[in-house]
Amino acid sequence: MKIIIASMIATLGFSSAVNAEEQCHKLVWQDHFDQPQLNPKNWQVTTGDGCDISLCGWGNNEVQWYSEDNLSINDGKLVIMARAEEKGGRNYTSAKINSEGRFYQQYGRFEARLRLPSVPCCYGM
Repeated sequence: MKIIIASMIATLGFSSAVNAEEQCHKLVWQDHFDQPQLNPKNWQVTTGDGCDISLCGWGNNEVQWYSEDNLSINDGKLVIMARAEEKGGRNYTSAKINSEGRFYQQYGRFEARLRLPSVPCCYGM
């Protein structure tokens, strides 16, 4: 299974009725994954299963072990690979990134171009 994120763009929108539409299209943050590594100013990589911080399964019973080995950037695409392999006492591995402490935005327009696996799935999808 692969998840590919080609680019992520966030734009800022304000609640003011005057120029609200114009402000909604103002670019405030982006990452086109055009470097060989993740930009540490934008992203942090989370590893493990959460047990090291007393949050096993990250609080919602996740069954995978997060590893940087499952993360790469290829041709301007962020690739997060899920694998059926044992690591850290878990039967699956994947990768997890977030922008905590690097980017905060409560309102606005957020865009991402994604390719998700086309398999009979889970989570009610």
